Amino acid sequence: MNILRSIVVNSFFVLMISCQSGKSELSDEKLAKIIADMHISELALERYNESFQDSLSEVFIEKLSVIHDVPKETIKKEVELLMQDRTRQSEVYTLVIDILQDIEKESKQDNMQIPPKQN
Repeated sequence: MNILRSIVVNSFFVLMISCQSGKSELSDEKLAKIIADMHISELALERYNESFQDSLSEVFIEKLSVIHDVPKETIKKEVELLMQDRTRQSEVYTLVIDILQDIEKESKQDNMQIPPKQN
């Protein structure tokens, strides 16, 4: 399962966030979509040399901020708050896994529908 592997590999996003306390500003669904995209971006990072990965991860976070219309600082804070709340973490990651599995299914279906190249 590439999806589960990506979740484990992407743990550095969680580790880069310092401890803060506060109330969540995002719904579980919104946060799950952001985290799913974080995992996908981490998979893309694996293709690059380690020396570029830190810089690119910051670029990806900035792009996620634009895509989801959520400030980068809020994304980092939300992920950190999530890691402090095991119950919510379980609920959100259930949604994340569902999102990633849906994306994987759609990708497989799209690949099956591509007509063969004609010479």
